[in-house]
Amino acid sequence: MESSKGLAAIILAGCVAVLGGALLFEHVGGLAPCVLCLWQRWPWWVAGAIAALSLVLPPVRRRAGPFLPLLFALIFAGSFLLAAYHVAVEQHWVAGPATCSAPLSGARTLADFQRMIVDRPVVRCDEVPWALFGISLAGFNAIFSLLLAALALRTAGRLRQGSAR
Repeated sequence: MESSKGLAAIILAGCVAVLGGALLFEHVGGLAPCVLCLWQRWPWWVAGAIAALSLVLPPVRRRAGPFLPLLFALIFAGSFLLAAYHVAVEQHWVAGPATCSAPLSGARTLADFQRMIVDRPVVRCDEVPWALFGISLAGFNAIFSLLLAALALRTAGRLRQGSAR
């Protein structure tokens, strides 16, 4: 990738594909996201918004210069770390946040407990509801995030080499 415009276009397409896929899995496939799944969407929303703005408003891209690819690299490095953490939770290597497990306290009667379960179903972060070739959605997120972070760093390096000439 030789330009930040091309990088922004690829990132925007990637964000549309990843977020669109996540929303399809959720709303069409009926696969409810856990808390970590929802957190993992934020870097993609942020990167997509920045990419769209840089494509629609060329002065934003020009002012950002070589910092735009570095910003994308930082966003996707963070996205990779969050997705890798989720994979570690799925594999039971580390404990997930408390919001990823069903609340077991607070109910004073059986009716209270039943209401808690019905009113607030909890999607566990440490269970893999869908996988392809043994890779969960969090695993795919980690792979895609790492690829885009590497592409952004490569673009930043090429832009830096081009400006040093």
